[in-house]
This record gives sequence, C-alpha cells and structure tokens, in this order.
Amino acid sequence: MAAVLPVPRSADDDFGEPTSEERHALATTIAALESAGALTPGEVDAGTMWDAAQHYFPGEPVGFLEALASLAALHDHGFEPRRITFIPVHVEYDGELLAAITASILTSLGHEVGEPDVLVTLPRDDWEGEAVVTFPIEDRRESVTCHYRVKYPPPDLCTALAAFARADDPRELVCADPGYQMLLVAAIRPDTLTELNRRFPVGYAMFGPP
Repeated sequence: MAAVLPVPRSADDDFGEPTSEERHALATTIAALESAGALTPGEVDAGTMWDAAQHYFPGEPVGFLEALASLAALHDHGFEPRRITFIPVHVEYDGELLAAITASILTSLGHEVGEPDVLVTLPRDDWEGEAVVTFPIEDRRESVTCHYRVKYPPPDLCTALAAFARADDPRELVCADPGYQMLLVAAIRPDTLTELNRRFPVGYAMFGPP
C-alpha cells in the first residue's frame, strides 16, 4: 500500500483541531468508503484528510463534501487508492491523460494494468470525435471506444470499462462530484451503493452512475 504524502505545511500554518462535527464527517466518510470496498482499512486516516481540507479550503467548515474533496486534494500529493480513480474536469484531455484514467479504472476493477500498457488513438482533428482505447486484460488485448472532447472527461469511458469487472471479484463503478475540479470514481462491491449513500446524511445521493 502506497503511503499517503502529507500536504505541505509552512511555519505559519496553524490548522487547529477539528470540531466534533468535523471529526464525525471525516470518520463517516472513511467508514462509508471502507464498508463499500472503495478504501482499504488504513489506506488513509482522518488526520491526513483534515490537514488536506484545511490546506486547500482554509477557514471552511469540513463536512461530507469537503471530506471527499480532501481525498482529491491528497491525490495531488501521491495518494493513489487502489479502488478509487480521480478524474479531472476543466482541463485539456489528451491521450496520456486518457491512458492514465483507463489504467486507474482497470486497476480499481482488479486488473494489473499500467499507464504504459494503454494505447489511445484520438480522432484525427484532436478536438472531438471517437477515441479508441486499447489495453491488456490477462493474456489478451481489448479495445473500447469513447466520445472524446478536448475540454471534457469522456462521458462513456467508465461505462465501457465497467464491462471488464472480474468474475471472481465483481465491482460496480460509481461516481461523486465533491468539487475541487475532480470527479471521484470508486469501484465498490455489488449491492453496496444504497448503503454507501445512506451513510452520507446530505439529503441526496452522494454517489451515482459515472
């Protein structure tokens, strides 16, 4: 398990301590993701998430959305949980980024796929059209297509890759948008989505189809 790198601190940083409500939001987020299989116990701790939230959202109360967003912030510092993929928004997409996302999603589904293993063929004008993504699965190579737009995440890539869930460890891809310019796609165990959303008392479903 890769270590989570702490967010950088300066001598002037004084994050203080979380309130009881903030501790509850952080602990609930970790427990909810662990219960659905999106996080492995010990993969991240509430203290590290608190520091990240304070660093990137200074002065903001830490609720459930901020707790999820802190995971995306930690991703900028090397946090790569096996079952979660972070998909940036409002950036320019190229073949390298699509390859990284594909490798991460396939890894979250239980396959051993690295970014260099993924071949992405973009549409001819490199702006919008059908992209072809090819990757290894066990002893064969597979391909999927997705709608490519240079300024947006491909809306159908996750759905196409979800078909490659392992029979011996089935997973369902679900997505949340906590902010921080990042979508969070988790590979959870089957039939855990309802309970996952129930654990977040925010009045709406935090996670849904990607």
